[in-house]
Amino acid sequence: MNIFPIAPAESRYLWFLIPVVVILVGAIALVATSVRGAHASRFEIRPDGLRLEGDWYGRFIPKTQLRVDLARRVDLGYQEELRPRWRRLGTGLPGYQAGWFRLRNGEKALLYLTDRYDGLDEEQLRELRVLGERYCRPVVGRNAPVGAAT
Repeated sequence: MNIFPIAPAESRYLWFLIPVVVILVGAIALVATSVRGAHASRFEIRPDGLRLEGDWYGRFIPKTQLRVDLARRVDLGYQEELRPRWRRLGTGLPGYQAGWFRLRNGEKALLYLTDRYDGLDEEQLRELRVLGERYCRPVVGRNAPVGAAT
């Protein structure tokens, strides 16, 4: 029986694996951050502005930049012009989308969407109002009801 050695591969050909490994690790990190953001996204109403937290698109928006006079509850099932048309930069997972979108009316918007069509029920709206009043008004005495004058 004859045995012949096979010439070993040169190490220069293995260098192409480095970019492949880096791309795979980056993709895994991106997906992991997006999944974490889908479960941990939240917004915080503060006296000095609004803080959005979640995946890559979280930020603080100062109160002076908020257009509070235009804020309203939106049902995307009935208000076609505010429905997102294209995701310009963002995350898209089943049941969760976040990032910069172009709306059907042509405006650009930073959106966090979990359920596009169902609005908040009355209990959730009450809880949200109480939360907003607690964080947007001066501190009142412990025994005073929410919304009481100081």
